Amino acid sequence: MAQKTVLITGTPTGIGAACVARQAAAGWKVYAGVRKVEDGDRLVETVAGDVTPVLIDVTERDDIDRVLSQIRDEVGSLDGLVNNAGVAAGGAIELITDEEWRRHFDVNFFSLVTLTREAMPLVDAADGRFVHIGSITGRIANAGLAPYCASKHAVSAFSQALRGELRRNTKMTSSVIEPGEIKTAIWDKAD
Repeated sequence: MAQKTVLITGTPTGIGAACVARQAAAGWKVYAGVRKVEDGDRLVETVAGDVTPVLIDVTERDDIDRVLSQIRDEVGSLDGLVNNAGVAAGGAIELITDEEWRRHFDVNFFSLVTLTREAMPLVDAADGRFVHIGSITGRIANAGLAPYCASKHAVSAFSQALRGELRRNTKMTSSVIEPGEIKTAIWDKAD
């Protein structure tokens, strides 16, 4: 059986780093999306298995194209895409700027849509799976986290719609994971 391959975004810490460790331990080739070389180096040093860091800012189309081209050239397909990259900041709605709202949707939602769409031929070639990391706050919003909650609600809706579309025409699948609060670095960054 050929080695399975996955691209995971937002892997320096938290859920992303845990996904890298789990998939590498299961024998998968993991392309670990990071924004800094040192984060990728740390993953290679601390995670046993086949981990290849890839520099990707998920809001940059050139980065998406470059990483998907690398994967296409090296392995030809993806058994999985885990859209985990995200940001979280809070505050009262009347104090949150339009720019901050847009940043949340750009990172947490629109980049996920773009990466999913552009990776589809690679995932289709392996009859693979899309896994989108949402949040329970996409279902039950918290005061003070409106941009985060709203963007995660959009992730849930997107994943559900995608699952229905894929079911009709392909063997690909789409899932959304909606964890509750987990002690990860995203909350330290939000502070």
